[in-house]
Amino acid sequence: MKHLLFTRLPSACISFTIIMLAASLINLFHSSFFVFPIQLFCIILGCQAIDWLLSYVHFKSYLRYCLTESAILYAGALTAALLLDWISWKPASIGFFTLIFLAASGFLFWYFKHRQKLLAEEINHLLQ
Repeated sequence: MKHLLFTRLPSACISFTIIMLAASLINLFHSSFFVFPIQLFCIILGCQAIDWLLSYVHFKSYLRYCLTESAILYAGALTAALLLDWISWKPASIGFFTLIFLAASGFLFWYFKHRQKLLAEEINHLLQ
């Protein structure tokens, strides 16, 4: 499990990102340019900046951190998705977007909490 969390999953994500950015840059020189991957990459960079800023705030619990970050990122992501015409203004479209957002953010919070737990267990084992 540790190998999957620390090596395989980040490796797959980094590879996917590089491939998508390369494909977008190559398509930039063709008439069939699809701007979504570059827009998404910029949104993700913005989310990372917000996460970095929130790392300086001392929350009383991990749950409060998760809820605060999720609320801020959801508002920004939904606004971007609507303004960039990724989704329509229909309730079903917004609902589907919300489900995807909750699944992705829930997985990310679980992933990093579990990863920290594994690191702490390894450090504790080494200290014994």
